[in-house]
Amino acid sequence: MTDKDSLLARWMADEISDAEFQKQVTQKDFLSYKKLKEATRLYALTREELPENLWQKIQQNKPKRVRIQQQIYPWAAAVAILFLLFWSVNNYLNPDVFAIETAKDETKTFFLPDHTKITLSPQSKLTYKPENFKHDNTVRLHGKAYFEINRSQPLKIVTDEAELNIRNNKLSVEAFPKFFKTEIYEGKPVIISIQGKHINIKARQSVLSRHNKLFLALTNNNKPDWISNKNHYDTMPLAYILSDLSQKFDIEFVNKGIDEKTFFTGTLVYDNLKLNLKILSTALQFKYRFLDSHTIVLEPK
Repeated sequence: MTDKDSLLARWMADEISDAEFQKQVTQKDFLSYKKLKEATRLYALTREELPENLWQKIQQNKPKRVRIQQQIYPWAAAVAILFLLFWSVNNYLNPDVFAIETAKDETKTFFLPDHTKITLSPQSKLTYKPENFKHDNTVRLHGKAYFEINRSQPLKIVTDEAELNIRNNKLSVEAFPKFFKTEIYEGKPVIISIQGKHINIKARQSVLSRHNKLFLALTNNNKPDWISNKNHYDTMPLAYILSDLSQKFDIEFVNKGIDEKTFFTGTLVYDNLKLNLKILSTALQFKYRFLDSHTIVLEPK
């Protein structure tokens, strides 16, 4: 068995993650293997668990005899059988959706079929349909990504909270349940559909939405903070910054009387909450204290 065969066998047996496996194979090969693995999962279902119409298709296309030499490893025999069955379940599974995921401490840079360059932050996922990308140029994002786009037709980015149509741009998008943020670093205006509104924003502008509160602001950043490890705010309202920090560090702020409309200009770091709080509290003259590991109380001095 070759190293590649061994790697495939371990991945098929769920001994290694998708992210680890993708590092060792091409994007095209991973898509094919992903289809095969889905077929494996489906074939493992019992007769009673399969829909009637799909079971009939499998029976019609099931090979009558498959000769496999004894020295072939058992997993290879299973792959050979499943490959023959694959086409009968292909339409049912809709397996042409390709997913790219990152682990906890991993970033990943790759290109879409139209040469759009994307960098995914840790613990993020992006999906699209490579086989039909010319006709359905939509990507779906959960997590954080940095896009470098140069195309005449708009690329659609879909998240739980918003949709963007973009052409020639460099921008970042952060997408989580009840949270959305984008910063446009350069390029043409971007149309964002969010909270039932259509917003047109330009380069050096940003949009943040958290728990249905919507903020529009300016940005002097050239890349997202998770790449540059810093975030520069230029006359940014404190409410925007607190929402940003809440998402980044999984915390909640309890306001005991400070003015969140106060503007802050300065630079915060990406991965140090206590340092950021010290910078903000010194500049804007307020006190803070930890009520617990996830709750911070803000009070006037």
